[in-house]
Amino acid sequence: MQLLEFMKKYYRLKNRMETSGIRYGLNDQRTIGLSKELDLLIVEIMKIKYPGSFNRKEIV
Repeated sequence: MQLLEFMKKYYRLKNRMETSGIRYGLNDQRTIGLSKELDLLIVEIMKIKYPGSFNRKEIV
């Protein structure tokens, strides 16, 4: 259920970011802020979809 809410928010945010990019340009602070929000939302979605991947330590 939570994943569905995040996906709806993802599509709304993605649409707003694309519109902002077209209207104001990709270097505008509004577009950059929306892009950052979208990145954080994608991380939350991935944590729900693949919960075990975020608990183990990365091997470098």
